[in-house]
Amino acid sequence: MDYFKIEYIFFRFLDYEVSHLEFWSILSGYIAVYLAARNNKLTWPVAILNAILLFGLFFQFQLYADMFLQIYFFCIAIYGWFNWKGQRSTQIKILGLRQKIFLLVCMALLWPSLAELVANLHLFFPTFFTQPAAYAYADSLIMLLSIVAQFLLTKRIMENWYLWIAVNLLGIAVYGLKGMLLLSIQYVVFLVLAIIGTIEWRKALANKY
Repeated sequence: MDYFKIEYIFFRFLDYEVSHLEFWSILSGYIAVYLAARNNKLTWPVAILNAILLFGLFFQFQLYADMFLQIYFFCIAIYGWFNWKGQRSTQIKILGLRQKIFLLVCMALLWPSLAELVANLHLFFPTFFTQPAAYAYADSLIMLLSIVAQFLLTKRIMENWYLWIAVNLLGIAVYGLKGMLLLSIQYVVFLVLAIIGTIEWRKALANKY
């Protein structure tokens, strides 16, 4: 099981030691997001693998909100895989104004409580969480936005990409501050892919109408 520990180094990138777990997490993440931007249903099996790997990675870096998020990603990826099978590749939708406002209000109300819960996990479950959560509020916001964005993605709803752009900007900062260099760089690439996904899906919507 040492293979899944962050101390098990695969190679060095400049002065940064890259573990096997971090490398394969990052690679599967790139592939999953690229396939999603291309509106390809193979994004989902790759996303399942990515969720499993990231669960272990985030646990070892005390990013507990991100860790729990991978359980959601694992389940929603299975749902998305089957949901996309029955849809045409151009079947992209957009949210109405009321739906957008509803989502924003719900997220604004949930975020503080979620952050407090994550910040106190080491008090509630000291045996399992031996160290306090790192950047609990920012990490929880990443979690909340990602949950909504991934659900919208499974439904092929255009607004998922706008939320992913926000997630990627936050991820660049949080993972950089935490010292997870490659993961921070990955989120720069994810930001670019999210912008590409926005453009590609908007083109598909334009062709639809």
